[in-house]
Amino acid sequence: MVPSNLSLGLTAIFLIGSGIWVLSSYFKQRNYILGYFSYFLLGIGGASAIWALGSFLVDKNPGITALSYPIGLLLGGIGITYFTRVGLNLIIPKYEKPIFWMFMAGNTISTLTMFFEVIVPERTAEGVVIWNISPTRGLWIVVIGVVITLFNLILFSLEAARVKNKILKIRAILIDLALVFYMGGGLAHNIVKTETQTILADVTTAFGAAILLVAVYLQTLSRKVGKSKS
Repeated sequence: MVPSNLSLGLTAIFLIGSGIWVLSSYFKQRNYILGYFSYFLLGIGGASAIWALGSFLVDKNPGITALSYPIGLLLGGIGITYFTRVGLNLIIPKYEKPIFWMFMAGNTISTLTMFFEVIVPERTAEGVVIWNISPTRGLWIVVIGVVITLFNLILFSLEAARVKNKILKIRAILIDLALVFYMGGGLAHNIVKTETQTILADVTTAFGAAILLVAVYLQTLSRKVGKSKS
């Protein structure tokens, strides 16, 4: 498996697996915040899976690969919007619904316009897929992504400062860090033009996903460690 397929595929497996795990907890506890968080994980995991498939097919069917990009953006945007809903519920629940639906509508409309833009992805000799997004479109996606990321960083920073439970505080901090790396690397894919830049974006995104997984399983791991010590 070539580098782009491998990094995207592994990221997708871990995120979707974690999303299913959180979703099962939601069905048991009926905690709507768990439900929103599972939709977030499944959304960005689904995006990684679509892009992994597109990367795999770039040599055989570049048209499908090109189509996979906006589909992945749509899924990832839905996931990030549900992530925003988690923070809104924790910090400003009164305004959660209108802000959530405003973000959802903006993401959907903006992403749908991507289907009308022709992109020509290519694979380098080393197996790295460069998506070749137009500079204007790439910059637009980055600007929107940065605004949403900063908004979520503020929400979860406030949550980290507010909570007293040590595990929950660490989790909120880890989620902030994960968001910086995952969104930073993910958004970079819209503007990178060289193989080295693409690899760096892949690694940064995967590192963010790894931190996110630690945050997801942190409470479970701490309980197991506590039981083993007792």
